[in-house]
Amino acid sequence: MQITKVLIADDIEKECIDILQANGIEVTVKTKQTVDELKKSLPAHDAVIVRSATKALFMCSNAASIRGAMSRKPMETLPITQELIEAGAGGRLRLIGRAGTGVDNIDVEAASQKKVLVMNTPQANSRSAAELTCILILSLTRHVPQADASMKAGKWARKDFMGEEVRQHPC
Repeated sequence: MQITKVLIADDIEKECIDILQANGIEVTVKTKQTVDELKKSLPAHDAVIVRSATKALFMCSNAASIRGAMSRKPMETLPITQELIEAGAGGRLRLIGRAGTGVDNIDVEAASQKKVLVMNTPQANSRSAAELTCILILSLTRHVPQADASMKAGKWARKDFMGEEVRQHPC
């Protein structure tokens, strides 16, 4: 499968776009598209890159009565559905890349039926998850949540929240 045209349907790092372009791939960046706009864009591209925030914006036909005025504000968000996949597969679309771990915003079964490959980056957030774990451990050893609650209650009980130093234990 040769990929020469990629649609970026959500904000991704500029470095990712630079890598694609450095490898001779034509990149089109169109974020926050409505379903109709995305249906028109997908068939012209070999691949689309989405993130967890990427969901096709759906405009309800009676938005005026619901919102008070017709606007481009989305009524709700939808995943990359069978309808969108079929529209893309009717053209060049052969790959949906998820810049992140999950594929819950992609109809994987519909993609498989249309022979559109779905890929993700399961290790993408490993460092962030490890950093958060370390921060939470440090927060608990220093009683940060309790101290925060105490401060918000108007107290300054400094001695109650001294915590412990993190040190290596000979286990």
